[in-house]
Parts: sequence; structure tokens; C-alpha cells
Amino acid sequence: MKKLSKYQIEILDMFWVFLISIFIRLNSLAPNSLWQDDSYVALVIKATSFEEFKLTAGHHPGFSALLLSLYKFFGFSELLFQIPSFVLGILLPGIGYLALKRHNFSRRFSFTFALILASSPTLVLVSSRVKPYSTETFIAVLYLYFLSNEKTLKNDIYIFFFSIIALLISYYSLFVIGAYYLSLANFRQYKFHENRNLYFGFGVFIFFLLSYKLYLNSLPLISAIMVHPHVFYDWPIRDVFKGVFAGFNSMTMATFIPVYLLKWTSYDIFSETSRFYQFFYSGISLTVLFNSKKIFKHNYKLGIFVVSPFIITVIGALLGYLVWGKGVPEQYRMLSSLIPCYAIWILFSAKEIFLKLKLDYFFTVSIFIFLFMISIFYIKFNPYFLYPQQDYRAAIQLIEKDIDGSNQNWLIKTTDGTSPGAVLYDGSVNVEFGPGLIFSSSKSKSELVDLSGSEYQDIKMVYTIYINKDYDLSYLGYKKEKLNYSSLGNLFVSKWKK
Repeated sequence: MKKLSKYQIEILDMFWVFLISIFIRLNSLAPNSLWQDDSYVALVIKATSFEEFKLTAGHHPGFSALLLSLYKFFGFSELLFQIPSFVLGILLPGIGYLALKRHNFSRRFSFTFALILASSPTLVLVSSRVKPYSTETFIAVLYLYFLSNEKTLKNDIYIFFFSIIALLISYYSLFVIGAYYLSLANFRQYKFHENRNLYFGFGVFIFFLLSYKLYLNSLPLISAIMVHPHVFYDWPIRDVFKGVFAGFNSMTMATFIPVYLLKWTSYDIFSETSRFYQFFYSGISLTVLFNSKKIFKHNYKLGIFVVSPFIITVIGALLGYLVWGKGVPEQYRMLSSLIPCYAIWILFSAKEIFLKLKLDYFFTVSIFIFLFMISIFYIKFNPYFLYPQQDYRAAIQLIEKDIDGSNQNWLIKTTDGTSPGAVLYDGSVNVEFGPGLIFSSSKSKSELVDLSGSEYQDIKMVYTIYINKDYDLSYLGYKKEKLNYSSLGNLFVSKWKK
């Protein structure tokens, strides 16, 4: 039998990783309705001005512009809006594999890294979301690949302009872009032709500062705190340090990304706040930090690239710009672009430990154990990785069917953050954007709308859409009536008649 060439082996490895990526992610595609956060981003299709566009775009104007372009050409569908995240989510493990091979890592190490990217719970989750998190991670592995490129003026110019585009796609790409240019900078060389990437990186940073500042200042929301409720600018300094420290050992508050980004531990074994997790995460984090020096010895530029995003994150936290509150699940999705760096860090530390203990043979065995754990994890927690079921489309159809044939005036009242989904699916053309993440239309009214106003006196029927807490409209003379319907996931509808 003819022996496979190096390139044939690489293609075969990438093919298997590609299949695993698709297999794990496939069952989250094409839901009947987008859930509330994704509906908020998808409302870009109803924006009629740049001000309204920015309200739905948030920190990712380029990504939202892509969704808007897809809508202009193909119309709206849930699957269509999931495609960018899904496609990039299944491609990034293969790019990551090639990147490490070009950094002279072994096939075994590179393949394991690709498997982690293919099966990381966070990356699986974001691959079906109508948000830029999967795109940001893809950009991260691209820069990991760029790091091994030949540093010619032509390549440097291409990457400079790509960096500008990447920032416009999502400003959260700054973490890995900054790490890339820091890893190439030689602060002892000041001649342009000898250290031009230092100047290119400075140019990208200036573009980020000016464009993001201008972008934020022009938002109708005045404050970035309102853009995302998990950002806390006003924490006392003691709580800031506490938040940074908690990132090493817990899931309550975090700025440094702990191992739960890649975790395979069972949610049923212990409470997330138990001492087990604190010791477990602390042990992993400290082990990784102690082995950081070895990465620099293997590849100095790669070491800078891997470590820099976390240094940037912690410094940002201490300066009051990257401190995150209790909404940790959203936080680690928003910083999912850091997962490739952390995966290299963990894998390299594991390899060094095996070598130090003279157990290199068991590193291969550990890969098979890892694959077995992935299989058990996804079999046991498969519902967790399904697309969140909040069926706004079915809820609106239910309401329209119930009111069909009636000549009574009616409207929909939303609560619990359900206004984006209701407005997206209620068929209204004109949408009132804001304040914050709250939307209203001619049919659906947000929680800020007071139904006691004179303009709503002739409304005889009110349907409420909620997740946890329904309204009590009896004080306005409404009486709750029974409304039968099949499951809408964790979404509920009630009917109030005057």
C-alpha cells in the first residue's frame, strides 16, 4: 500500500475534523423561530435609518451589514441568518489545525487542538447564533495562521487592511488583532523596513480608538452601559480585583477566561459555586500559568500571541472597561475569540507535564480518552446544545388565529425581553427602536408602554408574551381568559379581555 504524503495526511485530518464539526452542530440549524437575543440582532432588517441600524448592530456593525445584505438578496429565514456563524464555526478547526502545523507543532498536537475547537461547548453554542461570536473566533484562528506567514511588505499591507475590516465586522476582534501585532513588534528596531508591523499595528490601534469612539458617541443610547447590561463601569476597585480573581476559579464573575470555556465537567456532579470547581479551575489556571515560559521557548512570537489577549483583558478590567457582571454565560460567548489561545495554552501545558513525568506515550491515550468524554458529554447534555426554543412565530400565529373573525381592537404586550422577537415576527413594517433593547410596533407594545393611556382605551383584547413573569391587567378592567396552545418552548402567551 502506497504511503500517504504529508499533504494527503493533512487533508485527511482536516476532513475528519470537518465531519465532527458538522455532526455536532447540525441539529441546531433552522429553528421555527429565533430566540430573543438573536431576534434583537435580526431586527436590522426593519431598520430604516443608520441610527436604527446601530441600535441592533451594537459592537458588530460589519456583521449586521452582512445580515442586512443577505436579507436584501434572499429575504428573511432563520437558517439564512444562522449560515455565517455555522459555516465559519465548522471551518475554524481546520484553519486552526493548519496554523499549528505551520508553527511546527506535531500532527498529534495540531489534531487535538482542532478537535477542541470543533467540540468546545461554547463554540458549538455560538455556531448557531445570529451573533458575531463564531466569526470573531474564526478571525482569531486566521491571525494564528497569519502569524506563520512570510513577512513581506505585500503580506503586511494585506493584513493591515484585513485588520481594519475585521474591526468593522466586530470591534471585539481587537483582542486577537492587538495580540498579532504585539507578537510581531520588535521594540528595539525603529527603522520602518525593519519593524514596519509596529507602525501598522499602531495605525490599526488609532483607527480602533477613533472609529469606535465616534461610533459609540453617535449611538442614540448615550452610554455603552445601555448597549449591554452585563457591563459594569461603576464597580469599586475592590470589586474589580475580585472580578479578576474570580476569573481564575469560578463561574460567578470573570474577566480572565477560566477553563470552563472548554469544560467537560458534569453540571450534575457539584454546584457551580462548590469548592470543587474553585480548586479545579484554580489548579488548571495555575498550571497553565506556570508552563507559560515553555511556550515562549518553543515559539516566542506564538507565546506573545497566546498570552497577550488575556493580559489585554485583565488590564481592560482594571481600567474599568472590561469588567463583567453576573451574566457570565453571555460574557464567555462575547469573548469566545480567546478560546483558541487558551486551548493552545492548556494543550501545551498538558504536553509539558506528560514529558516531565516521562508519560509521553499517554498523551496519545489521553486524546482517545478526550474523544470518549466528548461523546459522553454530548449524549448526556444534547438538549443543552439544541437551539433555544422560544417560538415567537408560533406565538404570533396563535394570537392571529385566536383573534381571526373578531372585529375587536387588540394588541400584544411584551415583557421579560420578549419585545425583539414579537416585533420581528408580528408582520409590522414600522418599528419603534429603543430605548435600549426594547422595541415596539403597531401590533406589539414593549414593557415601557403604559396601557392606561387614553390612546389605548378602545383596546378590548390584550395578548401578553412572556418568559417568567406575566402582567396582571385586572387593574385596567381586563379579565384573564383561558388560551390553549401547544408548547412554545420557554415562551408563554396569555389572553386578557375587557
